Amino acid sequence: MTHFIGCIQVRPPLNEVERSHLLELRDSNRTLRGTPTGRGDTGVPFARMGWEVCHDGCCLR
Repeated sequence: MTHFIGCIQVRPPLNEVERSHLLELRDSNRTLRGTPTGRGDTGVPFARMGWEVCHDGCCLR
């Protein structure tokens, strides 16, 4: 397992729709299915959303 401590600045900041999408994804416990190796294959494990978006959308932690 990889651990990352810190944040990534986002410029321009994420808009409300983008922030909402990331928050919904995190809260839904769904997986990130945008990987080239697993798209459409339900047998492939996927990573869960591990990023927290700040209120202003200017960074991910």
